[in-house]
Amino acid sequence: SRDNCIDGGGSALATIWSKNLPTQASVMVTHTWSSLFLHLVAGICADALEEEYYESVAEKLLAGHKTRQELRQAIESKGVSGRI
Repeated sequence: SRDNCIDGGGSALATIWSKNLPTQASVMVTHTWSSLFLHLVAGICADALEEEYYESVAEKLLAGHKTRQELRQAIESKGVSGRI
């Protein structure tokens, strides 16, 4: 939870995903607590797909399971799914 992060009781997501191994970042992602999580995820996916804007990706994320699977396949076909 956010409280765990602030109080030092949690772990950074990057630390968990890298299995606590030192890893050189290739992309910096940031957010604000007042933003929609949808926009954060859509922005990351749009970057992976080399799209300039994230609006169409956000629509796909909201469209349902089949469309999200198609989005996942598009990212995997780019060979960058390990980055996100």
